[in-house]
Amino acid sequence: MLAEYKNNNGSKIIEIKENGIYNKIEYKVSGDMYLNDGPITVKSYDENKHLISDKILNIYDESLELRAQRTWKWEKLPSGITDNDLPTHLGMTTKVVTFTNATWAGITTGVIVAILTSPFPGLWNAVAGIIASSLVNSAQRLNPSSSYLSMEKYERKGMYVGGYNMIIKTYMKYFATQNFTAFIGDSTHYTAYDG
Repeated sequence: MLAEYKNNNGSKIIEIKENGIYNKIEYKVSGDMYLNDGPITVKSYDENKHLISDKILNIYDESLELRAQRTWKWEKLPSGITDNDLPTHLGMTTKVVTFTNATWAGITTGVIVAILTSPFPGLWNAVAGIIASSLVNSAQRLNPSSSYLSMEKYERKGMYVGGYNMIIKTYMKYFATQNFTAFIGDSTHYTAYDG
């Protein structure tokens, strides 16, 4: 990271330079995210591919995590709990992220971490950093001129498991195009909610 500061409009600015690539991420006061002065937009679809929303990515979008008193995140379930304890399928949702002013050839890992740690994928920084690095390397090799990151999210849950009110398993598949081709990686994580 080169710098982090607030501009005259109150926006938080993060400047990143990695491997000779420069990116500027701006978090507007409203929470909207911009990359290199262009909005990062996200279209969300339900499992039938019906459009749910089309908006600028916003860090203040409400999520279940914000309503829970406590949350825990893991790459693997704690001892004594298995995927069989999470029987309820929540279906699949998809998202298409558009980098208005960038392509994969000019995107740093830090940008993808910022996107993955926004409310919609529900990842956290340590794991997101590892995933983001892999995604950027794959996308720059497979489809460097693309301005899209598409994601498929599959979830299932269990209620009152292992002393938690709810545990959700999230499996994500990532693609370097807007139409879910050019597979660049996947990830699995678990989130437990209490309260």
